[in-house]
Amino acid sequence: MAFTGGSGLVGISAGGSRAKGGFSMQVYGLTEIQKGIAEVERGMKTQANREMRAASKDIAQKILMPELHRTAQASPMELSRRYADTMRPLSDRVVGVAVGARLPNLSGLKRGIGAAKGGEVRGAYSRQRTTRNYATTLAWASEFGPYPGSSINRYGVPRREGGYWAQIAVDNKLDDIVDRWRKALSDMLLKYSRYR
Repeated sequence: MAFTGGSGLVGISAGGSRAKGGFSMQVYGLTEIQKGIAEVERGMKTQANREMRAASKDIAQKILMPELHRTAQASPMELSRRYADTMRPLSDRVVGVAVGARLPNLSGLKRGIGAAKGGEVRGAYSRQRTTRNYATTLAWASEFGPYPGSSINRYGVPRREGGYWAQIAVDNKLDDIVDRWRKALSDMLLKYSRYR
């Protein structure tokens, strides 16, 4: 399952970690990256990639993550605040944040369908898979609320397609993120381009 913002530059997709549930958000600009890296001298591509990854991670830490924490605190859902505590920046050439790479503290929250219970192992991977599915369900619920058409609402809020915290944070900071990312790409090209 994936969600892409209206600008086409932002994506939220399932995953965060192969072993655990969650979702990842990324600000896309792959066409620009591919064109830029193609202009880099052969021997410098590894270093240029390393610098773009570091710049993207820095943008995520300094711009996106503080805004995600702020919007999670303003969310009417306790689950959003708990999932905000699980964020970590991704080291990628595009700006990204993984949410739910580890299961948040869920004490005091009702455990729902799919939640693994202690000692329940029905096969080699059953418990891990059940926990991962439950964690992914909770991560998506922290952003959008209950599943569409669900007769049970465990979250105490209505479904909101525009999101409760993550998409709002990205929309608030998208211009800053794109400006900083393009500057980082431009600086990398000035430093490593074979046409400088």
